Amino acid sequence: MSERLVAFQNVVARLALPVALLSLFSFSNSAMAAPQNKAPATKNTVQRKAPPVNNSAALTGYWNRLRVRLQNNWQVPDGKNTVVLTANIASDGSSTDVSVEGHPKDSQAEVSATEAFNKTLPLEALPSGVGAAKLTVNFEYQYDPHGDGYSKVSGQISQTAAPAASQPTGATPSEGSKF
Repeated sequence: MSERLVAFQNVVARLALPVALLSLFSFSNSAMAAPQNKAPATKNTVQRKAPPVNNSAALTGYWNRLRVRLQNNWQVPDGKNTVVLTANIASDGSSTDVSVEGHPKDSQAEVSATEAFNKTLPLEALPSGVGAAKLTVNFEYQYDPHGDGYSKVSGQISQTAAPAASQPTGATPSEGSKF
């Protein structure tokens, strides 16, 4: 029986050395890693914000429905131009800070794009989880009086804010709140 005990001790000794080296190696790698600028832990630790929710699929669907409505409401003028319309969209679909700029500058083209946007109002509410968004629409066209040419509505919508956290009844938002 003592031979078995000696054999067992030899096996344990052979296994213990690699395990000890492995733990020593992993400790030395973490100790040798570049120091990170971590703030010292305090009792009043600030809670981190949750990572942003990826609403890209919902916003893509929203944009596709909006683009079709804009295209259907757009009366394309003669000429060649690109008009860029930008707007901020609130969670309820209301729009603010609408601006229109033609390239080259052409008031008829800008009015046509603005009318298409206004006919599309009211916009549907933004998808759940999106508090506000930035909308950029490109109205691009090339037409002559004979009807030859093309027109295209393209652009993008991107989330600019998450929805406001629900507040207890009777609470008022803090001053300077953007929601």
